[in-house]
Amino acid sequence: MSDTEDGWSKSPSGFTGLRKSRKGQPVDEVFKQLICFFFDGTRRHLVHFDHLKNDAGHAAVIETEPGQMLSSHAVKRFFMAFRQHHLPKFRELLRHWFIAELCAEKPAVIILGLDSVVLDNDEALKREGVHPTYRKVKGFEPLQLSWGRQVVDVQFRSGSRHSNHGEDAFLMIQRAVRAIRASYREDVPIIVRMDAGFLDQAIFEWCEAEQVGYICGGKLYLPPALRRTSGVALSAPDRCGSTSSGRTGAVAGSGFGGRSSVGRFMRATKC
Repeated sequence: MSDTEDGWSKSPSGFTGLRKSRKGQPVDEVFKQLICFFFDGTRRHLVHFDHLKNDAGHAAVIETEPGQMLSSHAVKRFFMAFRQHHLPKFRELLRHWFIAELCAEKPAVIILGLDSVVLDNDEALKREGVHPTYRKVKGFEPLQLSWGRQVVDVQFRSGSRHSNHGEDAFLMIQRAVRAIRASYREDVPIIVRMDAGFLDQAIFEWCEAEQVGYICGGKLYLPPALRRTSGVALSAPDRCGSTSSGRTGAVAGSGFGGRSSVGRFMRATKC
């Protein structure tokens, strides 16, 4: 049995209550079909499950008996049964599947991407709990950590939350790094890519202390005294091109060849 198949067998643990009747499909089978549906990405509407239910070829590809294929109504009932206390276990399950893929592919370097995803619910008929987002639409703004096309961890959040709200991003990176080193390889190089929303000194210091590489683009603001002074030469590595407003484009980063040989090559450079 592969690591991914072993992941399906672990799914029911912690998800009690999702299966309302013995007539329904097992929880691990529901998870398998849902994850395959999301990875496929051909359709984004749940009614597509009604088409897949009658597709014998699709059932053969995902190794499911035709009689076990889900309908759109079964999927909706499953989602309606999902509760807040199921979310931490689901995030743990995502990390388990991620580690299984790492063990199968054995990458020499792991590059993680951290970003928030704005969900546009402006045209939704039912949109309880939505809030205005920075993209001027009403919706939600989940925080997502990914490895290539695979989701490593995700946290569902209100649309009004900032990308780096509280310790959400910090804890998400921390859990992923610890899972990689505990279950894959302790010495594998890890690099986290972030945008300006995560330009946080606390995140940078933790990454450097744990020998994790990071790349983060953003803006640096010079002190007021330097803003009023023209033609001031800054010492490396803090040399940057100042504008009339005192803002500079910058990329913060720390890189290394391996966990045992860390060489910090930049902190803030002009870009």
